[in-house]
Amino acid sequence: MTFSNSCSMFLSCLKYNGHHSHDNNNILYWKETVNFHNGCSAHLTGGSYSQGNMALPDQATFLIENTVFGHGVSLEANHHCNVGSTGVLCFPTYMFHNIQWKNTDPNTKWVWFQEPLANQLASQNFGGVFTLSPPNAQYVMSGGVLENSIFPPSFVSLVSSKFSYLLALPGEICVLSEAHYGQRYDKGILCKVPLRALKIYSRELRPESAPNLKVEMWFNKGGRLNGSPNSSQIIYFHQTGNTPKQGYALPVIPSKDHFYRLTLTSNEDIPSSWIVEFSDAVVGNRFSIDYINLSLNNRDCGVNGTVNSQHDRRFMW
Repeated sequence: MTFSNSCSMFLSCLKYNGHHSHDNNNILYWKETVNFHNGCSAHLTGGSYSQGNMALPDQATFLIENTVFGHGVSLEANHHCNVGSTGVLCFPTYMFHNIQWKNTDPNTKWVWFQEPLANQLASQNFGGVFTLSPPNAQYVMSGGVLENSIFPPSFVSLVSSKFSYLLALPGEICVLSEAHYGQRYDKGILCKVPLRALKIYSRELRPESAPNLKVEMWFNKGGRLNGSPNSSQIIYFHQTGNTPKQGYALPVIPSKDHFYRLTLTSNEDIPSSWIVEFSDAVVGNRFSIDYINLSLNNRDCGVNGTVNSQHDRRFMW
């Protein structure tokens, strides 16, 4: 196994190349991470895992490629989020590119999400997206069957059942996994379309007084705010410990055909000092650029409302 460190940020960022871990209580234990300085490297590549829990980190896009997952593997999202000061918005993206999922144990929970910590006003530990890479997802959406996929045929992504707005979209684009697959996907929501993280980093809010965020979506409306939304949901405020790590996060469907509007339940404008992050630059650097149409308080973001995954991130921290 070899390691490489390609990061120039405060957090250490390691690439595991040829890491093989088997028959351990935790076959991987990773608290926090960031993206690589080169903008495209995978965190795990060319490895194999079996018989144990993979405790996965918060934040960033955790790219796993050319890796084999064997019998008895379970993937734990956000395993150390909101423990003390670790974690940010508890909404990483775990992206699979050319992996082989060979865990066929019907009694194993393949994926599991967290529950909000007790007695915390602001906790969304259940966050996180599991999704196929753009080329793998496109192959499935075009009618192909991806051999040894972690997802059932025709599905390409998974999130917690907490994000119920996805279930209201037409055509059963997203469905509850429990009806067909029991506990395998931790009662999550399986989708036939890719999902990405949308994060809003707020400032100087307190859990006891912070407003909630209302998300409205217009699905396949040509990227326009046209008529009534197809779906909406309230997203609750999140803060990690007593730190400045705070804001809101949710899964969104990347496409120029959809439109999202974000407003605060307090009827106040979303402050211009808050930072919005969509998807991740590694997606465009490695595969293809993601797009979304986005409005804050009816104020268009990006160019005529269209934001892409390669947007400026200089002021996030």
